Amino acid sequence: LVFDIDLGAGTITQSATGEGHRGAISCIAYSPDSQHVAVGDANREVKVWQRADWSKAVVSGKWVFHTSGVKCVAWDPTSTFVVSGAQDESLYVWNMTKKMKKKQIKSAHKGGVNSAVYLNETTVATTGHDGCIAIWNLEGIWD
Repeated sequence: LVFDIDLGAGTITQSATGEGHRGAISCIAYSPDSQHVAVGDANREVKVWQRADWSKAVVSGKWVFHTSGVKCVAWDPTSTFVVSGAQDESLYVWNMTKKMKKKQIKSAHKGGVNSAVYLNETTVATTGHDGCIAIWNLEGIWD
């Protein structure tokens, strides 16, 4: 379910029901072009929703390669790639133009990946349970 909450007016309106997630939602990120929303859940799945109406997931049931709950999702500045991190210590880079294309970075952080952010089109910064910040250069990973 998606709700629009207007704190100024004191109103809550259900704006969409969608297909839902199999587990508790753990993270969300809006694409820079405002067209999509990436959502990660506790059951290992990343879904991408069309922001305009939330009625149908653009990517659903295909991005379930983590072996534990997704902790973070982030978009690249071009809205072409999504990165996801999880308790399984892996970082995945997903391709919106070729939805079944993915790249896995194993052992990104001991104990799990807690957060991720794109610094530019080819660089991602992550934090982990290990107390470290990692800077990942993704240039050329699709070659």
